[in-house]
Amino acid sequence: MNLLSTLRRELLRDLSTIEIKINPSLASTTPDQRRKSEPAFPERVLSLQAAEYLKVLASGAEGKVKKRLEELAKLAK
Repeated sequence: MNLLSTLRRELLRDLSTIEIKINPSLASTTPDQRRKSEPAFPERVLSLQAAEYLKVLASGAEGKVKKRLEELAKLAK
């Protein structure tokens, strides 16, 4: 009843009831099961040509940037 009173007092003076509906089918699977069934992001593939561009960029870079570009280039398929 506290939520209803607060909403009525602060925002919606004419509010008389709040209806809460629960979907029981959401409780039948765990979040881990839902994550496994659908990937968060589609798999992206780095082309060999893109890897070559990264290697060229890496040859002119220094330090951490060079290392990261080379690591990215190794992911090409």
